[in-house]
Amino acid sequence: MESSPRVGIVVPHTHWDRAWYNPFEEFRVVLVDRIRRLLDLLERRPEYTCFVFDGQMVPFEDYLEIHPEDRPRLERQVRAGRLIVGPWYVLPDEYLVSGESLVRNLLIGMKRADELGRCMRVGYIPDPFGHVSQLPQILAGFGIDSAIFARGLGNDSERLGIEFEWQSACPDISVMAVHQIGSYINLHAWGVPLREPLDTEKLNYDAALRRLMEITRQMEAARPATPYLLLSNGMDHYPAQPGLPELIAEMNRRQSRVRLRHGSFEDFVRAVQSEKPRLEKYRGELHDGKHHFILSGVFSSRMPLKQENFGCQNLLESVTEPLATWAWLLGRDYPSGLLDYAWRTLMKNHPHDDICGCSTDEVHEDMWPRFKHVREVGRRVADRSLADMGGEAGEGLSLYVFNPHTETRDIPVRLYPHNVRTRSAVVSDGAFVDGRGNAVPTSAVFVNERRATLRRDEEDTSVRLYDAHIHLHAPAVPGLGVVEYRYDQHAHVEVADELSYRKNSISNAYLRLSAAKDGTLSLLDKISGKSLRGFVFEDEPDMGDEYDFSPLPPERHQVTTTRYWRHDVTTYLRPHGVVELCMQGGMSLLAALGAEKWPRGLRTAECFIWTMARLYPGSRRVEFETRVLNGVRDHRLRAVFPTGINVDHTYADSAFDIVKRAIGGGHGEGWAQPSQPTHHAHSRVLVESRDFGVALFHRGTPEYEARLGKRGVELCLTLLRCVGRLSGNDLLTRSGGAGPEYSTSQSQCPGCHTFEYALELYDGPSRREEVLSHGRGYALGGYARLSILPKRPEMPPSLVQLHGKGVELSALKKCETRDSVILRFWNTSGKRTSARIRPAFRVLSAFLCNLREERGVPLAIDRRGTVRIDVRAGEIVTVELVSDLDAPFGFQRTPPKYGDVTRLP
Repeated sequence: MESSPRVGIVVPHTHWDRAWYNPFEEFRVVLVDRIRRLLDLLERRPEYTCFVFDGQMVPFEDYLEIHPEDRPRLERQVRAGRLIVGPWYVLPDEYLVSGESLVRNLLIGMKRADELGRCMRVGYIPDPFGHVSQLPQILAGFGIDSAIFARGLGNDSERLGIEFEWQSACPDISVMAVHQIGSYINLHAWGVPLREPLDTEKLNYDAALRRLMEITRQMEAARPATPYLLLSNGMDHYPAQPGLPELIAEMNRRQSRVRLRHGSFEDFVRAVQSEKPRLEKYRGELHDGKHHFILSGVFSSRMPLKQENFGCQNLLESVTEPLATWAWLLGRDYPSGLLDYAWRTLMKNHPHDDICGCSTDEVHEDMWPRFKHVREVGRRVADRSLADMGGEAGEGLSLYVFNPHTETRDIPVRLYPHNVRTRSAVVSDGAFVDGRGNAVPTSAVFVNERRATLRRDEEDTSVRLYDAHIHLHAPAVPGLGVVEYRYDQHAHVEVADELSYRKNSISNAYLRLSAAKDGTLSLLDKISGKSLRGFVFEDEPDMGDEYDFSPLPPERHQVTTTRYWRHDVTTYLRPHGVVELCMQGGMSLLAALGAEKWPRGLRTAECFIWTMARLYPGSRRVEFETRVLNGVRDHRLRAVFPTGINVDHTYADSAFDIVKRAIGGGHGEGWAQPSQPTHHAHSRVLVESRDFGVALFHRGTPEYEARLGKRGVELCLTLLRCVGRLSGNDLLTRSGGAGPEYSTSQSQCPGCHTFEYALELYDGPSRREEVLSHGRGYALGGYARLSILPKRPEMPPSLVQLHGKGVELSALKKCETRDSVILRFWNTSGKRTSARIRPAFRVLSAFLCNLREERGVPLAIDRRGTVRIDVRAGEIVTVELVSDLDAPFGFQRTPPKYGDVTRLP
């Protein structure tokens, strides 16, 4: 192979950031020009073989909104294989979105690409800041057997070479990974100055030849597995080079070291695979910065965006779609169009420059209306679906509580609806009761009574309207089930005896949380006798940017904690079955860093913190709600929990995986960017010894650090990271700039913010899967709504039962193309397990599917209607359940009578 000439496949492309240093609409003006010129070029010059438009479909959706008349032109070039599109809808950040959203991204993107003519079958994902461990299995689930990437490799690159076999968390499933040497811009502006218009520039063949030889030497040093080299002619927002065919021909005349071809990423992948090379194996995530900046500070930039995205994803995946599926089985049309719109709207916030919070203020201001629209659609569809479970309107008031988790569990409900409708008066001294007449812990206040007249079925109905404040502890709600509670103004309930409170502490049967005089919190585990002491808030200056945290130089850096802060402590026993400890006070922090990032004198500002800790009956978990009034700039605020455990690793959840990570950072001397100690977790981080474990759960605050302290591992959860610039070139954690040095005042996150997180104690590795399931339940919460329609008595308590150690639900929805139900789940454990699916509806047949919902092998159904499946370690499983739609629940399937007309809070 050494004596054979190399074959360089030159792929012209553009990387299209929908928004970044300019907002979307400004970039769209450029996009319209780029695509029109590209179509003109392809039509005018048949020798210009092909062009790849970044592996995503949303640019064409944006273009066709402006020029719908050009769709036939696009279709002709796509069908001819000259304009290459897909497979993604948007190029997402992989860490800050859910695994299920990555699946939907490809599902929608491939569908859109096929509608346009043809979808690229390469996992091209060049620019995200690292790659999750399960990307190979996600791609393989869509029939894609390759992944082309730039960022993420560490020292393993020396062993792996350019191409390697990337195994998923289920090692039997893998793809061929291709590391883009020199990034996805290794041959950008080839032979021309980096300015426009390119079609008027004279090609500089000498400069082009030098550039080609330089990148060829770099690739040969990186040890390609075959004679083929991938040369990427493009960069961010880059137009097609019209003179590329002539340039390739001239380079082939001038040298024989590498023979060049104008081609596509698919051409390169097929060429390498045709050689059948022996590839080294790699398993795990790609989040190291040896060759490129990895920019892990984006996990905490503009934290409110992460929280809102977390809530929107949970709403669509775990509430709206399961409830819409239930309503569809009852006879309502499935809202495919609305859900497709909601998903596409949400995904427009998922490109890395958007969800990572590393763009201008204008870009991120545009994200909030999209989140708002997703919530409005998701909640309305969910509420309508719950209403479809009701029968004739009653005189009283019902509360429906839906459990989106697969486990039966207690669900705390906090509901603040306006314009609650009921035909009878309510009194705030009552409680909600279950179907057996048993009162459940309730705190309900109805105020501002007023009357209204509604017209329904040609009749006027008089109703009372209220604003309400409802807290409820709903016990034992079945997994994927709905429980109805009726309001009884005469009911009364006793709070559990195990709950108690004193001046500075609260307790249940398992835990006691205490506030010390020095301003710290301590947690006693009554089961093991272990005491975790010194819970504090910690703040430090941040001289970084939206991409990365950076401390001040060591001689000037200072860390402030809430130990010995000015604070007040109060405790409460609530009628809705919870005991609470409230701590509040102000942290005196440096007001800001100066122009040169040094402390500006001794001027300080107050950062007010209010935190509520809650204990529920029968739980080994303490839940926190923290509100921060932030008027301070250039700082990072974290909650710190000493665990008392001495280990060198953590477990954290990622997309369809539980990742084991080493504790610490800073390794990578000589790398483009040394590894940082902060990492990502979707909602769960576990630290455990042989007989004891501490799990940290959160809702939408994905950055954590595990560090070794005086009393073992300390878990640090980032609440806010506040900076004022898009990029800087003076950071201590990075060797240069990562983007334009624009001012971004809103990334200082001024104002009031609320954070929810929890700490659960357990008995070590034997309980890991159980605790992971508890963390999933905490992250999902529950969903509740008020109704004047009591639940139909014939309705089953749960839609589907899913059981299996380590089995976690990802999706419950109607099939995209058939009248059937799709159930997707994955195995969180590190070993083979068995899953049991028992639907409440009658199942005629069941099939194993891939992620694109294409049918595979049929599955057996036993006499009780149960489907059993063996699930490999780390495997993602998609099952299709075909129901008897005439009478899926044993009674006639009829369209709902009241769902569309009942407007509920």
